[in-house]
Amino acid sequence: KMCADLVTGLDPARFEPEVICFDSLGPLAFRLADRRIEATLLPRRRGVDISFVGRLASRLRSSRVDVLHMHNATAFEYGMAAAMLARTRGRVFTEHDRLFPDPSRAARLHGFLARRASFAVAVSEKLRGALAEFERFPAERLVTIHNGVDPKPFLDAPARAVARAALG
Repeated sequence: KMCADLVTGLDPARFEPEVICFDSLGPLAFRLADRRIEATLLPRRRGVDISFVGRLASRLRSSRVDVLHMHNATAFEYGMAAAMLARTRGRVFTEHDRLFPDPSRAARLHGFLARRASFAVAVSEKLRGALAEFERFPAERLVTIHNGVDPKPFLDAPARAVARAALG
């Protein structure tokens, strides 16, 4: 939902967003299609799928992607490798939540990738601290943007008494 809100909120005169999913499109793909935003399934095999990196890099090159915005650890691992192969300059990572510390191999991989990211976004100060401490994200390229909720759907909600009466 956060990704769909992000891309639908971009100025279409300045940005041409595309969403690439690697496990399933999910129900929000239809919402994106209604806004003329392409959502593509680029499937990967179970387990570690090294060939996925090449397919994603090829897609980044053919779409001439300027900025790749990756959400959560798996997308970060595959996306950063593909972005480096494709020479995609803008590499943004957003971490929403994860247990820290990761196993040492994952932490070492993330530390290597972190130094090659344009910047990383954490959704809380605690998460920001964990990314800096355990995965060595450079502090000058690590920011916190707290999760937000668009209040518009709730503004037309019925009054509390009406809602309670309707629910019995």
